[in-house]
Amino acid sequence: MQRNTAAYFDLERDLCPMLEQVLAQLSEYLLTHSISSLDKGLLLNLPICSDFSKAIEDVGIFNFLAKSIDCRGKFQNATHRQMFANWLLVRGLEVSAARAVEDVKLYLSASEIDFYVIALVHGILFEDDFEALELGDGVFVSPIETPPVRFFRGYAKEGANWRSSLATALLFKKISRPRREGEGAFSSLQTVDNVEAIREEINDARLIYATQSQKGIQLEGFTTIPADSVPHWGGSFVLHRNFLGPVELNGGILERDATCTKMLLEQFRRLDRTERERLSVPLRFYNDYLSVTGPEDRAMFLRVCSEALFLDDNETGELRYRLGLRAAFYLADELDERKSVIKAVRDGYDIGSRAIHSGRIQSTKTSEEKLDHAASLVRKAILKRIETGPVDWNEIVLQSK
Repeated sequence: MQRNTAAYFDLERDLCPMLEQVLAQLSEYLLTHSISSLDKGLLLNLPICSDFSKAIEDVGIFNFLAKSIDCRGKFQNATHRQMFANWLLVRGLEVSAARAVEDVKLYLSASEIDFYVIALVHGILFEDDFEALELGDGVFVSPIETPPVRFFRGYAKEGANWRSSLATALLFKKISRPRREGEGAFSSLQTVDNVEAIREEINDARLIYATQSQKGIQLEGFTTIPADSVPHWGGSFVLHRNFLGPVELNGGILERDATCTKMLLEQFRRLDRTERERLSVPLRFYNDYLSVTGPEDRAMFLRVCSEALFLDDNETGELRYRLGLRAAFYLADELDERKSVIKAVRDGYDIGSRAIHSGRIQSTKTSEEKLDHAASLVRKAILKRIETGPVDWNEIVLQSK
């Protein structure tokens, strides 16, 4: 639903000519000094830009906007004249003065605004000129060089600990929320409705994609940023402290992996919340298993993943025995195949136990093969659990005997 825009038509009369004049001066300055992109520091220090910022207040435009701009996505920073001026200049250079002013009018008349919840991740490699691929639930993956918002393009690279980032890709979801007036200038990240739920959806896509690519994908952090057409400057960033470090990169993203992820994510969403929460644990530790290279870390992550997957009914005692037995009856039908599954899963569990209790294991070709075999069975069980839903372990074992 659109609001009445009649009151905002004077923006074209008062603001557009002023912006066109300043953009002409700014373009000439950038060309003369061979500057290809704007950054925040340059805009703050150029007399052209500071004069424009003051002029906005002189014509009374910002006095009105300050009560109307929804600062959703900004982290506890008040909107001020310089932010709005910066946005107008950068948007004007990207499109045109008229289009930038039109964006302001559309924003002020809109009942909703668009913004992006974005995760910075390491472990996804793009070898070619890939466009964004959908992983399901409206979650997309893109190279970090082609983000959906300008915050990651050129002029604001110093934001969000950007210069120290190891991220190789972005996972993001675009959502719309009602625009509020009057309180927006002091809104914080938490005013984004259900931001935690959106992050959870993105995280689920990350972990399920890892089961298809069979490469670890580590999360650096999240940021929430309004769309480019929203008069705004910057975004808010939440850093994850449990980042395991750079993941070994080999092989680019495959479209078939994204397609399979989309199908699995649809099945995952159909599970009830309790089952999704249960499965999130083995998914997380399987991803961590894929992310590290040290044999001790791999063995420990795989053991925790196996326990979370096959021993999630809170029963205690005979863990090793029950883990092997449940895996065998869940994954195999024939006796010989069940025996093979029991041995493989218990071998992986034993290696993990030695790593946990001694802090070190002897890495040999045989031990690596045992871990890989056990991991392949764990992955198979995770995917089956996503497809078929909750498991009654007692029923599985009794019916199979």
